[in-house]
Amino acid sequence: MKKLLSLLPALLLGLAVSSCSDHDGKDMPDVNISLEYSGGATVDNHIVVEQGQTLSIDGLYVTPAEGTKNATLGLTTYYWDFVPFETTAIVPFQASISTEGMELGHHVLQVRTSIYQIDREMAWGVFSYDVEVVEPSLSNPEPAGGTLVPEARITSAD
Repeated sequence: MKKLLSLLPALLLGLAVSSCSDHDGKDMPDVNISLEYSGGATVDNHIVVEQGQTLSIDGLYVTPAEGTKNATLGLTTYYWDFVPFETTAIVPFQASISTEGMELGHHVLQVRTSIYQIDREMAWGVFSYDVEVVEPSLSNPEPAGGTLVPEARITSAD
């Protein structure tokens, strides 16, 4: 009887390890993500912002791939040059950053968001945009903004 009881913890540990190894058989979300912004312009697949302008993220959107079920985003954090500056869970996940006095040149806007899709595993989407802050120009009209669809990296929430 003692031998049987001594095997019980090992058996329970084996069950615990095997029960979480297959992610309940669910696949990763199959979605497309897009970011709408204003205060800059898209040039060669990156955002150009004149120094002094405010780059506004007007919305972060998720669209399920054809033939898949509804999806939504959750907690979203924006990073500027690898430093978090805004976290929100409120749709449409807006944020803004002023470029007043900002160093001219290359910067990185990163987004980390949780992704939920019916019958799929919860996941994190992580992607980034190259941003160029340039000198203000009197001849340029007000920047129109645009929509970018990033190459998103989606990873398990585990």
